[in-house]
Amino acid sequence: MRLDKLLAHAGYGSRSQVRDLMSKGIVTVDGRVVRTVVEVDPAAQRVCVGDVAVVYQAQHFVMYHKPAGLLTAARDSRIPTVMDDLPPHFHAQSVMPVGRLDRDTTGLLLLCNHGQLAHALLAPRNRVAKHYLALLDAPLSDEDIQKFADGLTLSDFTAIPCRANNIVMEQAFCSPACSSCRLENAVAAQPSCGPAVSSCCVENAVAAQAFCDVASKRMAGGIPPSLAEKAYLRAARSVCHPVRITVCEGKFHQVKRMCLAVGRQVLALHRTDLGGVTLDTGLSPGAFRPLTADETQTLFEAAGVSPDASS
Repeated sequence: MRLDKLLAHAGYGSRSQVRDLMSKGIVTVDGRVVRTVVEVDPAAQRVCVGDVAVVYQAQHFVMYHKPAGLLTAARDSRIPTVMDDLPPHFHAQSVMPVGRLDRDTTGLLLLCNHGQLAHALLAPRNRVAKHYLALLDAPLSDEDIQKFADGLTLSDFTAIPCRANNIVMEQAFCSPACSSCRLENAVAAQPSCGPAVSSCCVENAVAAQAFCDVASKRMAGGIPPSLAEKAYLRAARSVCHPVRITVCEGKFHQVKRMCLAVGRQVLALHRTDLGGVTLDTGLSPGAFRPLTADETQTLFEAAGVSPDASS
């Protein structure tokens, strides 16, 4: 491997930036200063920048809490992308999003540089589950839920049968997996809502935030909600209706289109889980972390791919 590629892959900057580092005489290979690009073997040679050893990792798997407003794309000339929000060395490592989330959708986005795994996680034939929390303008009826289970027929395809069920507002806004998105997700949905529902997005966001910030702390301590907290909850219930939806494919705007097919509008959408890996509750919107070894193994098993498979 070329030395400049190794350093760029390890996060020391672009190829030109790492060549500048080399010209300053602070890069060594097996204790010898190297100022020009040479071939190195990361497994057999010790490469250092200053006193810090460079650790080469061929494969990278990342969990990212996608905020609203970003495109899931490598680059765009007009609109900020998720890659703009992540460290530049991700590009050098070819770490790219696994699938897409709509610009106004928040939640779990996985990134990796293992192409075979990424492809297998997205392939409909593998039936890899993706879990979403959606806020709708009306609850689903029993008939609607059965239509999801049977496989909704849309204009250009018939969806693979999936699960959908109504949940109570406490579950939507106070469960660990979803509480971080409560305000951002509802407000982010406002620009895409029609006039009839735009005001309810803001009202719901305020009500939900107030309820969660106070009531969740009290309830965690075994203290029943106060009258004021119950009032906030009633306000949230009156304007938006949370549902959990699980799909095994990921076509363009699929969840939103399926809901429209049963006469429901999605006001906000948040992904909580993909392939058995759940969004870390400690990650705030825009934050990321490497997947653990167990989480990575879970993805390979869900996708039916061997960890030893070529990336």
